[in-house]
Amino acid sequence: MRVVWSKLAEKRMDDVFEWYERKNKSVAIKIYNEILDSVEILKTFPYIAAIEPLLVDCAKTYRSLVVKSLFKIVYRIENEDIYIVTVWNCRQKPNNLRGEIGE
Repeated sequence: MRVVWSKLAEKRMDDVFEWYERKNKSVAIKIYNEILDSVEILKTFPYIAAIEPLLVDCAKTYRSLVVKSLFKIVYRIENEDIYIVTVWNCRQKPNNLRGEIGE
């Protein structure tokens, strides 16, 4: 399957890296790479993650894969494409996720 990153997801990845880089660059690189490695797993096993419970009543079906208990890779599957919608920081208010993705 092919992975397509939304502009928002790319921005969130930049945000994650920049925030951790201010604290510790090696940690920033490690977390960034762990997220990317998780996305690679989705290429082979796109249904490995559960349907995102906070978005279950949306028009589209969203799934989320948790990385390090800190982030969720929120994505949807269409045909042979995996659309990464956002990389959600799990420490945010859960109810803000719907607004984050525009649903």
